[in-house]
Amino acid sequence: VNLAALEKRYNQGWLMEWTNDLSHCIHRIRQARKELTSLSLGYHGNVVSLWQRLVQEYEMTEELLVELGSDQTSLHNPYGGGYYPVQLSFADGQQCLETHPERFKELVQESLRLQVDAINKLAAAGMHFWDYGNAFLLEASRAGAKVDKPGASRGIFAYPSYVQDIMGDIFSLGFGPFRWVCTSAMPTDLEVTDNIAITVLENIIKSGVADNVRHQYEDNCHWIKEAGHNKLVVGSQARILYSDRGGRVALALAFNKAVADGKLHVSIYLLWNYQYG
Repeated sequence: VNLAALEKRYNQGWLMEWTNDLSHCIHRIRQARKELTSLSLGYHGNVVSLWQRLVQEYEMTEELLVELGSDQTSLHNPYGGGYYPVQLSFADGQQCLETHPERFKELVQESLRLQVDAINKLAAAGMHFWDYGNAFLLEASRAGAKVDKPGASRGIFAYPSYVQDIMGDIFSLGFGPFRWVCTSAMPTDLEVTDNIAITVLENIIKSGVADNVRHQYEDNCHWIKEAGHNKLVVGSQARILYSDRGGRVALALAFNKAVADGKLHVSIYLLWNYQYG
């Protein structure tokens, strides 16, 4: 809903295109699917409108345009601007939030019910939906939306969570999110750390690890190579990674040595990162 936020993501390279026209959005989805081309498409508008349009398209054509669905709205702050109701424009929503917060809350909960209704219809048609860990299902449930699992206790949802569905057993293997930051703020230092990290992780793989752990390290190597290739850096020169204790210690030691040897200009800062890094 926020044009400034959308344009920022577009300028940073996360979006290939964006549009504020629902019909054009649907056209580009169909075109990319038909041509089997990758497309990162942003829609400037309320996502509830998009969900509802996807339902309309399915009901008219029986064509399911989305096979995988989720929601990353900031619903840990639903009534403070983390979620804007579909009934109001962004500007009107901001005004309502400021002057009539209770009415804003009512509209948010109504909007959540509308959103879930559309998601449920698409899921019934075959779309796979999951919660991204942003309290979407929790707040939708509190709003009275039909997200509870039939026959289960309240709070047991019909859709899986990001951790259950996407991350799998990664945490039980000891892998967790962290990042390293090049305090020099120099892209050349980040490139050096990328190369060091790939070498370290590949050496760990060669030393012999369990298959399920090896797969995680291989994913790490692939991520680092592709992130560098696509220049996925926003703000500080940093890289996010999932690794276990052994990997983090090995990387830290290798970075320290690179600083001591003069391969890096200044120190590298390692820190814990938010789950969805």
